[in-house]
Order: sequence, then structure tokens, then C-alpha cells
Amino acid sequence: MYAIAISTAAAIVVGATIVLLILRICFATCLSYAETFDPVDLSWCDYRPLRRLLDPAEFEYLRARGINEAELKELRAKRRRIFRLCLRSLACNFNSVESAIKLVLVRSPIDRPDLIAELAKQKVMFYRSLLVAETWLVLHACGFDRMPDVELLQPLRSMQTQLRQLAPDHMLARSVL
Repeated sequence: MYAIAISTAAAIVVGATIVLLILRICFATCLSYAETFDPVDLSWCDYRPLRRLLDPAEFEYLRARGINEAELKELRAKRRRIFRLCLRSLACNFNSVESAIKLVLVRSPIDRPDLIAELAKQKVMFYRSLLVAETWLVLHACGFDRMPDVELLQPLRSMQTQLRQLAPDHMLARSVL
């Protein structure tokens, strides 16, 4: 019974830590009012290599080449840090696109409740996936290698598409100046 209480307390602490990390990411990547007026160009962003950072096959390959476990542990920790930086960048880009869409919607003469609902849905989907990714990073630090299939890019791509439909690049650049 004592073990159950300790494991429950540990699970609550881990859960609270993860929620705090997500909240920190959400609020640390919020844009200032001045930044919402910058044109949004995310065409250069490519997050596909993100999955390879913590791919177990990469570490197995290094193990087969004779890299010792201490060096692999250090490499895994460094790659987790890089992965978290990529997640932070992804959240920042998501928030940039969201702010641009909100700005276009506010300036639009047409009311779009359907787009506002879609924006909220994409935001929930994105931050839920971000929470799963952060949880997985904690588990990865504990030695679990397999990452669940987390779709972080789909909400961002969807929002980018909405932004392009709302305001083509030349219109967006003029409207936010």
C-alpha cells in the first residue's frame, strides 16, 4: 500500500512538471504586440528531421560501432535538449501564424466564426501533441526509446494554409505594416 502511495505521488509530480513545462512553452513563446505586425514567412521551416534526433536506430547504429554507453547517454541528453529547442521553435512559429490569422480576422470586414472555431481546434490539437511530446521526452530520459506517433506539424500546416487563403503574401505584408 505504501508503494502505491509513493508511485501515485510520483506520477502526480511528473504530471505537474509536464504541465508546467507546457505552460512555460506556451507563455514563453507568446509574441509581443509589435511582433504581430511582422510579415510571417514560414516557407523555410522544415521540421522533418526532428524525428531522427531520438530515433532508436541511430543509437543502435552507434552502439554497433563501439560507442560506449556513457557517451550514448550524453548524446541522448544533448539530442533531447535539441529536440526541446525544436519544440520551442515550433510553438513559436505556431503562435506567429495564429497571431497573424487573428490579426487578419480582426481587420476583416467579414465575420468568420467557422475559422475561429477551426483555429481553436487546431490550437488544442497542437498543444495536446506538444504535451505528448514533452511527456515522451521525460520518458526518454528514463530510458524508454520508442516515441509515439505525435503529429505536431499538421496543425501548423493547416494554420499556414488558412493564413495563405485569408491573405496572400503580398496582401499580408501590406496589411500588417
